[in-house]
Order: sequence, then C-alpha cells, then structure tokens
Amino acid sequence: MTFRHSITSSKTSLGGILAVGPGLVYLVSSIGPTDLVSNSAAGANFGYSLIWVSLISYVSLFVVLEAMSRYVLVTGESLMAGYQRAGRWIVWMILGFIVLKRHMSNLVHILIMGVALNMIAPLGSPHSEQIWSALICMIGLGLMYWGRYPAVEKASKPLFFIMGGCLILAAVGSRPDLTAVAQGILSPALPESGGFYSSVLVTMSLVGAAVGSLTTLQYSAFMYEKGWRDTSFRRQQRLDLLFAVGGLFVLAAIIQIAAAAVLQPRGLQVENLDDLAPLFEFTLGAWGRVTLGVCLLATVFSTYLGSNTGYALMATDIYRRVVKGRESLGSADPLFRGFLIWFCVSPMYVLWTTWKPVPVVLLTGLMFLVLFPALVFVLLKITNDRNLMGEHTNGWLTNLWLGLLALGIVIGTYQEGASVWLELKAHF
Repeated sequence: MTFRHSITSSKTSLGGILAVGPGLVYLVSSIGPTDLVSNSAAGANFGYSLIWVSLISYVSLFVVLEAMSRYVLVTGESLMAGYQRAGRWIVWMILGFIVLKRHMSNLVHILIMGVALNMIAPLGSPHSEQIWSALICMIGLGLMYWGRYPAVEKASKPLFFIMGGCLILAAVGSRPDLTAVAQGILSPALPESGGFYSSVLVTMSLVGAAVGSLTTLQYSAFMYEKGWRDTSFRRQQRLDLLFAVGGLFVLAAIIQIAAAAVLQPRGLQVENLDDLAPLFEFTLGAWGRVTLGVCLLATVFSTYLGSNTGYALMATDIYRRVVKGRESLGSADPLFRGFLIWFCVSPMYVLWTTWKPVPVVLLTGLMFLVLFPALVFVLLKITNDRNLMGEHTNGWLTNLWLGLLALGIVIGTYQEGASVWLELKAHF
C-alpha cells in the first residue's frame, strides 16, 4: 500500500510539474499578425542571419516574465497591486493603454479572422468576410463570457498545435539550409540594408514584439487567475514559463527559416499579411492558400481569446483596486464580463468600413513601446524591495539585464520613431 501510494504520489507530482497552463495561454496570445509580418520580413530580407536576434529577444522576455511572476509568487498579490505601490499614475496609465490597445488590436483581429475563414470556406457572397468575422467573434466572446479563463486555457491547446503544425509544414516544405540556420543562431551578425525594413528597424521590431508591450503583463494575470500565488508553485511555474518562452522562440525561428528559404531567393519582400501567401503557396502548392488561412485563423483567434481574457482580468483588477479599494474576483467578477463585451463588441464597426489591416498592424505593433520602459523601471523598484520580496529580490544580473533592456528600447524607439511615423502616414 505504501509503495503504491508512493508511485501514485510521484506520478501526480510529475504530472503537476510538467503541466502547462498560463504559459500556453500566454504563448498563443503573444503570437499575432505583427509577429508573422516582422519575422517573415526578417527572413525575407536577411535570410537566416537574424535568428540570433529572436534568441536574445526571448531570453530578455524570460528575464522580464520571471521577475513579474516571482513577485506574484512571493507576495501573493497581483502584479497590478504591485504596480499600484509605485503610485496610482502607473496603473491608470496601464488601464488607459489597455482600453486603447484592445480596441485597436481587435480592429485588426476582426478583419483578419474574416479574411482567413473566407480563404478556407468562401461563401460566394460579396459580404463573406464580414459574415465570417461576425460569426467567429461571437463564438469567441461566448467562450470567454461563459467559459472564462478555464475554457480559454483548454481552447489554447488545439489552437497551438494547429498554428504550430501549419508553420512547421511551411518550414519543412521550404527545404532550408540547416548549416545556415545554425550559423544564424550561433554567429551573431547585423547585415546592412536600406529602406523601411532596415536591419536596425527589423531588429527593433523583433525585440519589441517579443518584449516591449503590454502583452508581457498578461502572464502574471493568467498565473494569478490560475491560483499560482505562493512559492510552492515556483518549480511548476518555472517549467511553465520555460515552455512558453521556448515555444515562442521556436515559432519565431520557424517563420524566419521558412521566409529565408522561400522568399529571399526569389527577391520577395514582406510588408503586410498579403505578402505571406507565397510563403505557403511555393512550399505546399495548391493547399498553400488554405493552409495559410488555417494558420492565420488559429493564430489570430488564439490571440483574440487570450489577449481579451488577459487584458479584461488586468482591467478588472485595476478598477476594483484603485476605484473601489478591494480585490477583484477575477474572471468571476461581473466587471470582467463587462470589459469583455466592450473589447469585443465596440470594434465591430470596422466591418462596415473600407479599412485594411496593414496600417493598424504596424501602428499597434510599435506605438506601445513607449510605455515599456516605465513598466520595467517600476518592476525593478518593486522586485528589489526587501520588505516585499525578502530573500527573493533580484540578483545583479537580472537588474543589469532589465536596465539595459529598458534603455535599449528607449533609444531604439526614439531613433526610429520619425521614420516609422512617416511610413505609417504613407499607408493612411
């Protein structure tokens, strides 16, 4: 009896350690249309030579997320509660950016999901894309509204395998140069190039897409909602986070590899989602367009579910704490559902406009870099507070990495801001 109990306990412990939850939701909600475009542009323009940038980006992301999640596990309070300790200004700023970002991002997601579904199953109507967009958005809202975070976590698993499977098919079909892939990871180099997608801008966009946005705050919100709120979950959480960040790097590398093998030799450029079609058509033939549609749908729908859920959790937390002075009930809070409805329904007017996703993708992918340095500096403050963190304060290497990361994004954002703005104006 004792032996069997020991075996059962070991299996349960191992299963708990290997289980992924918040990390998987974070992973699928972090890969969006901006990432597809930026990584494809890197591969199309510079071949395999910028894969190392993705590696550095996701190592940086791990450092940021580890500090944020450690704060939740050690203090037992949400990350938004920690930011509020630095002053109400920062959480009010976060709330304002959340409302703005969700509206703008959902303008893109609504349009792209309709386009993707119409690629898979065209209805033969001039309004096919609008019909599909409205349908998939209502399905997503219903799943989040009634199923809350647990349903989103369950839905993330098949969406991850569909998205990853499509990207792997494209990468394998592209027949990449494996030696060049290894050099792209192990031999850092920054090629020179002109134009909008210069090597510096592409590098900044890759790092920014991985680290410099409000998306980094979502992982802590998912953890807190999952119930991982003390140090007993630390080992499980570390493995969960490694899976998430490692998975993000692998997917980003796969996109770059496929683009480097297919698009660069043909001199094809990537500036928007329409330019991704050859990537799948050259590798998968007649099924390429359908595979692209499936990949886009899985990518954007998973982002739609995860991001709306994560941002609604954070917005509810901020409002309840700052305005009402009490803790939120998470996804069980009626206000959570209110934010979901606003996030998902308010952008639906885009279906009756002639807008295109391209400029909005660029805008949402770059404008929120300005907030990230403030988030990092406050994170440094609260995770180095011995009264809060005790023996779990940051080490010197974490502090150095976070400081350099914030400084680098500030410099990169302001140096490239003017040229990016000019390019965006050209699209509108």
